[in-house]
Amino acid sequence: MVLDMVAPRSPQYRMADQLAGGNLEQILADIYQETGSWETTARRLYVEYRIDVTTNTLRGWATALGIGAAA
Repeated sequence: MVLDMVAPRSPQYRMADQLAGGNLEQILADIYQETGSWETTARRLYVEYRIDVTTNTLRGWATALGIGAAA
């Protein structure tokens, strides 16, 4: 299954979650709810947590986690 490699099991997601202090799911939900933009979410994740991730990856994580418009 494709989502198995997206979130929350993928090594990339687990590393990003670690950089976010174990709160990545909530951080994603909060930023997306505030901004409505995966581009802005990606920029803020980089600026605030040094998580470098594409918008396509964010959408995949969001779908798997039931977050935002991607869900």
